[in-house]
Amino acid sequence: MNPVAWFEINGPESQKKALQDFYANTFDWKFGQNLPNDYGMVEKADDAPGIGGAVDASDRGAEVLIFIEVDGLNAYLDRAKENGAEVVQGQTDVPGMVSYALIRDPAGNVVGVMDSATPEG
Repeated sequence: MNPVAWFEINGPESQKKALQDFYANTFDWKFGQNLPNDYGMVEKADDAPGIGGAVDASDRGAEVLIFIEVDGLNAYLDRAKENGAEVVQGQTDVPGMVSYALIRDPAGNVVGVMDSATPEG
């Protein structure tokens, strides 16, 4: 089974700080410090329930994304296309962290797909 392994709650760049403040003040979320572009990764203890995630900005505007973890990103992108998905953003590598892509399912939902392997870097 390919689990949902990550989430992102995004808004426009102009609202990123306010959005992070909202989630911090409402749900007591704490965000990692000193990440590139002030990426709002939610701090989570390893033994805490739930999945990891972030509150950030997107040029697509307000959206909530889930990321499904797979073994072999490109093979799953091909499978998604065969089953009616559109690739919104092809494979993107963040060296030493993650390889991911975004697809639009047949109903129009944008969903992230992330490789279980960490790219070198």
